[in-house]
Amino acid sequence: MDIHSDRGQESHSLPGQERPGMPRWVKVIALIALAVLLVFVVAMLLGGEHGPGLHSSFPVTPSGTPVYTGDTWS
Repeated sequence: MDIHSDRGQESHSLPGQERPGMPRWVKVIALIALAVLLVFVVAMLLGGEHGPGLHSSFPVTPSGTPVYTGDTWS
């Protein structure tokens, strides 16, 4: 009979007990990350009025350069 036949068979938990689940802080961070990702995807899909001319006070051509007509920017 081999005295080492059950090596590696030890369990550190009691019979009938399961391992504890994920900690609450891990779940909270995962939910926050999922929400941020969802908002980002929705913003990308919806598009909207954004681009190089959004924050300028004068119009911008599709190439991103301001339109100059003589004396004033227009």
